[in-house]
Amino acid sequence: MATTRDFIVAYDICAPKRLRRVHRTMLGFGQAIQYSVFFCQCSPAQIHAMKLALAELIDPREDQVIFVDLGFQTLRLDTITSLGCSRARQTLEAIVF
Repeated sequence: MATTRDFIVAYDICAPKRLRRVHRTMLGFGQAIQYSVFFCQCSPAQIHAMKLALAELIDPREDQVIFVDLGFQTLRLDTITSLGCSRARQTLEAIVF
């Protein structure tokens, strides 16, 4: 059995259509903690699948996705703190036009 690792995934996508697709894709891999920042607990196969899916959606000349590997299940979502309006406990959905 593969061990999961904790990741923060953040993205900056220039086109609204690509942004919606990336957000919708990320909802399948983790929990939104900001509009373009996700907390994910992924196996090596899942992180590979996530990167492949995102690579198909983004324009590498304009967009960027950052993966921060936090290690083996060391972080609980409730240990992430913020100032201001918290989105960690909200369910965010992509708006499709």
